[in-house]
Amino acid sequence: MRIGILGFLGFFCFFAVAVQAAPLRVGVSSTDLATGTFGDNNGGGQFQVQLYNFSGVTAVQPLTMKLNMPAGFELRNFVSVTGSWNCTGGSTANPELTCINSQNIANGSSAAVRIFLNIASNAPAGPGSTTVTAESTQFPLPAPPGCVTTASGNAVDSQCVTRTFQVVQSALTVVDITAVDAPLTTGTQEQVLLRINNTGYSGLNRPWHLDIYWPTGLSFVQLDSTLPSWSCSAAGTNPTICTSNSTIIGTVATTFRVQVAANIAVPGPVRIVASTGNNNSQPAPADCLTNLMQQGCGFGDLATSVPLVTNLAITSMVITPAIFPIGNNAGQVRVNYENLGNGGASNFNLRFDLPPGFSYASTAAASTSASCSRSGSVVNGELVHCVMGTVGPAPASGNLTVTVSISPSQMVRGGPTPEVLASIDSVSGTQSLNVLLSCANNPAQPFCGLVAVPLIGECMDYAEDIFCYDHEL
Repeated sequence: MRIGILGFLGFFCFFAVAVQAAPLRVGVSSTDLATGTFGDNNGGGQFQVQLYNFSGVTAVQPLTMKLNMPAGFELRNFVSVTGSWNCTGGSTANPELTCINSQNIANGSSAAVRIFLNIASNAPAGPGSTTVTAESTQFPLPAPPGCVTTASGNAVDSQCVTRTFQVVQSALTVVDITAVDAPLTTGTQEQVLLRINNTGYSGLNRPWHLDIYWPTGLSFVQLDSTLPSWSCSAAGTNPTICTSNSTIIGTVATTFRVQVAANIAVPGPVRIVASTGNNNSQPAPADCLTNLMQQGCGFGDLATSVPLVTNLAITSMVITPAIFPIGNNAGQVRVNYENLGNGGASNFNLRFDLPPGFSYASTAAASTSASCSRSGSVVNGELVHCVMGTVGPAPASGNLTVTVSISPSQMVRGGPTPEVLASIDSVSGTQSLNVLLSCANNPAQPFCGLVAVPLIGECMDYAEDIFCYDHEL
């Protein structure tokens, strides 16, 4: 019976030892880790290693943590966050980083050291890990150490932690090059939008570089955007060389103003080539014109066109009925028009010069919006101005129909047949009225229209009527 009790006590003591909490515990947090970067207080690759004392007593210095540097990682610098640390090693030749804290750590307290990293451009991207151990003369590292693997920066109940992480492949790329208002118009200044993307690189990779190679017929004028802030070579340089010390995270866009030559190839496309890089890990390629597919190169093929021109013309004028009776709402005058140009028009003008005795009554129909007003007098003939909505580029067409009234006692029997004159234009103000005056001098011009309006009237519809139906009136 005594043997049984002693055996039970032995098992209990073994079990108590087996489940005893680790006196020293380690947590490893990290920033984003990316190839070709350099860690400092402003960013880049960093580990922060925290050593916790859960022993129940003061952990007496020196306290040692050892960290194995992953492939392509090296110690750049370190700083004591809490405690007093000194770190050595952590190089390619000696990948084990040893950090020693020379201050005691009270029970329930911790000490931390921040490790700034150089991560090589050719460091393996993807999943990675580092193993950190903690020990002292007072609390030696168990054998085996019982390492705990975690993706968290929190402390684990062990003097050995394997911290997993992801390493990003850094890259500066030209995303695209486009025209802000496509296509580029010959003989004008236009805006070109260029977008670059930064994945991974941080502050110590600056300055950023951007070289732009302009095709024949395009030349650099100035920067039209300030974010990020670029400093570029003078107007007209080719390539245009730009540098920036701004923070670039993700995709950023820059707008350049360019001069489009009058003799640039139409309809294009013309190709703009750009090269981007940074000051150390990814130099901007110098041969993008001949090797476009390498990292840091990009291009945009932009269409070109001649300037958009509106060319409005009146194709015909039609009256309904064929003979107008003298009186109110006597008949309708329809103007048919077309646009012979490659550019549309909005708020264009249709004008009428009505003969004496004629007046505008209403707008009967229109293929687009029409707002008509009149001026002048019925005695001399009214002027009608209609501001029209929109018409597209050739072969677009449209029409406007107005109803007119004819004032009794303003017409003369046997006189010339009245004519309605019309003009169409896309200019403004006095210039538009001058178009109508030009049509009065030469109605055969394409932007003019003229239609005769035969009349029929009863007795007393004409100015000379005195006798009607054998009676003097």
